[in-house]
Amino acid sequence: MVILLLAIFSLFFSSCIPMEMDKCLSGKIENVNKLIEESKEYSRRGFPEGYFCYGLAELKSKNYEEAIPPLESAYRKKIKRAAFYLGKAYKSIGNRKLASYWFLKALENGFITEDFFLVTSYISKEQLNELESLAKKHPLIYLYLGNYFYRNGIYDAALYYYGIATRYGFEKAKIMFGLTLYKLGNFKGALNVLYSYYKESESRKGAYLIASLIEKHADSLNNCFVLTSKTPEELIQKLARSFKKREVLYKQSAKFYFLAKSRKDYKRVLKKASLVSLKGRNKGKLFLKGKFKSYFELISNCKEGSPVAEILLSKKRGEEWYRALIDFYSSIGFDVVR
Repeated sequence: MVILLLAIFSLFFSSCIPMEMDKCLSGKIENVNKLIEESKEYSRRGFPEGYFCYGLAELKSKNYEEAIPPLESAYRKKIKRAAFYLGKAYKSIGNRKLASYWFLKALENGFITEDFFLVTSYISKEQLNELESLAKKHPLIYLYLGNYFYRNGIYDAALYYYGIATRYGFEKAKIMFGLTLYKLGNFKGALNVLYSYYKESESRKGAYLIASLIEKHADSLNNCFVLTSKTPEELIQKLARSFKKREVLYKQSAKFYFLAKSRKDYKRVLKKASLVSLKGRNKGKLFLKGKFKSYFELISNCKEGSPVAEILLSKKRGEEWYRALIDFYSSIGFDVVR
């Protein structure tokens, strides 16, 4: 009998709610002006739903400061999901501190989104303990913690949380676990993780991730050896070894771009492979004049893989170095124009 009375009361109450407010409480906002009119009246009468929908209507209208008081009233009147929208309102007016506060409140009340981690510049030890406690009930938080530490360059912590999130079956966590290993200098470990993901998913995405990781690693092997070599002979030896290794890696990368059906990337990486091939010919011209404005620009471009910058830097070390590099690039098919 009690259950029947409650059901009748609930039906009666819902039938009394104006149409736009009813849609608002169901997660839809269509006629903002009408919603403001309806919810404003209900908020005057002290209904929590009135405050909540009035705040959402103002938020939808981008009246962020006007949205805050009614949303705070809604939260005080036990509509806990208002915390998330308060976070959005404060974020929109540039108050990251209060945005962070309310997004954390949203997490505490089971509204699990990444927003807290995106606006927070520092997570205190107390907050971290609280988040770890919440994560036991909502494991997605482990992934968000991993993302937070990854964005902030704290890769050991990111790896730890991605590892936990991976055990809960989050696909992105496994991918990021691999990418974090690479950030920590473990290329082979990263490749193994991404290859495992590719074999499990048999997806183009998996193949593309492997291809891009291998390409990135190959790019990183051009270390502007002219700065670290002791003799011209050592410089040429380092370059030759680097070119051989990079050619192999670029071809491996191209294979996975092909599997990912990324035709443009496949062609681009094969072009890179041909440029570092010690057997290639007709690779184009290297113009040495009027290219760089300063010594620091030369170093920067050399580290990014510019052979022209490398040759010009070698000239600063001596004619023997300059001649050795010109001969090397000429021997593998470049036309060096001085």
